[in-house]
Amino acid sequence: MVAESDVEQITQALDLLPTLLVRPAEDTGDFDRTAHFGPRWTDNHSARLGHNGCRTDADIIREQILDSTYADECSVAAGTVNDLYTGTTYPYDRQSIQIDHVVSLSQAWKTGARYLSQSQRVAFANDPDNLLVAGASANMSKGNKSFDQWRPDNSAFVCVYGARQIRVKAKYQLWVTPTEQSTLQSFLSACIDATSSASSFR
Repeated sequence: MVAESDVEQITQALDLLPTLLVRPAEDTGDFDRTAHFGPRWTDNHSARLGHNGCRTDADIIREQILDSTYADECSVAAGTVNDLYTGTTYPYDRQSIQIDHVVSLSQAWKTGARYLSQSQRVAFANDPDNLLVAGASANMSKGNKSFDQWRPDNSAFVCVYGARQIRVKAKYQLWVTPTEQSTLQSFLSACIDATSSASSFR
């Protein structure tokens, strides 16, 4: 069951879901990360935190690592990782974490990003709304999978994760596949129903 504090964003995502185009993925085998989405973790982008003098990965670590201390204005030296994919916390170690695209670049390319401008795609690849600090093993397990193919082990985060995918896809006018759409609808609706049922017994 999700936290009551997350119900609003899940409800808003459910309202957004019917506005997304539903169509099959376009897998033409031509995905090229650098050519299509720009240099990895560039600061030269129009999304939030762009052009601030720090690489995007450093920005995300600074925002999401808890109780952090800093090596310099861009780099975290120590802190606590709150790994939302697994529901665990552990001491920050740059080698043990990765920065995950909630909607992966490959999935985005197959569901409409190819029709965005280059500057929009670079913004997408570096947008904090689409980036999470995650343990390396969870991120590698997720890979390029969509919501119908992979969901976090942390059951309390599954619907928040799905809601975030919907918001990101809506923001960049990407579409969902039929199976992705039905899976998102099912999971997010079930989370709202479960929360409502629990509240009625209080």
